Amino acid sequence: MKFLNYGFFIGAGSTKYIGEHSTALGTTADTSSNTSLLVTPKNSIGLSLGFVMNFNLDRTWAIRLLPTYSIYERNIDYLFADSSSTTAVVATNMVEVPLLLKYRSQLRGTKGMYLVAGVKPAFSVSAQKAEDKEILRVANTNISIEYGFGFDVYFSFFRFSPEIRFSHGLGNILIQDNNRLSTPLQRLSTHNVTLYLHFE
Repeated sequence: MKFLNYGFFIGAGSTKYIGEHSTALGTTADTSSNTSLLVTPKNSIGLSLGFVMNFNLDRTWAIRLLPTYSIYERNIDYLFADSSSTTAVVATNMVEVPLLLKYRSQLRGTKGMYLVAGVKPAFSVSAQKAEDKEILRVANTNISIEYGFGFDVYFSFFRFSPEIRFSHGLGNILIQDNNRLSTPLQRLSTHNVTLYLHFE
């Protein structure tokens, strides 16, 4: 119960875009190869590695700062009016800084359940080439709300905490380049479900 505890974590989970269609989405009457009939975001895997700074307020409450490096590769499938199809792959490397409030239940032996919730600012450290006409570009910054639950398991020299956390992007990160990949969309946001393994 020191005021400040350190640790590290690894994480893996499912990530995808949540998209909203624009009025440019076509109908079966359209025949242009640039007209999209169907735009479908797909689930893919995201990986994370980071550090834990845990500030204990008392035996129940704590504030957690979790600097994180995450790798995402999110995919969107497109079906066009001429029956052709393609997949837009958006690979991003992100520095994320979740700031979470943690509520711990009473320990039962060496185990206890907890809840977390907070916000996660994120900044891209990878670049996309704007001159490529067949690319779907997204903003370099994002902010999400996060919430989840986990279990603290206490050993002699460290605490092991598996945790499930849900993340929902708040902003529209779509960059509208008016190409056949971005035109059918008016909004993109992120959605993650991640399993984290903490060692403190």
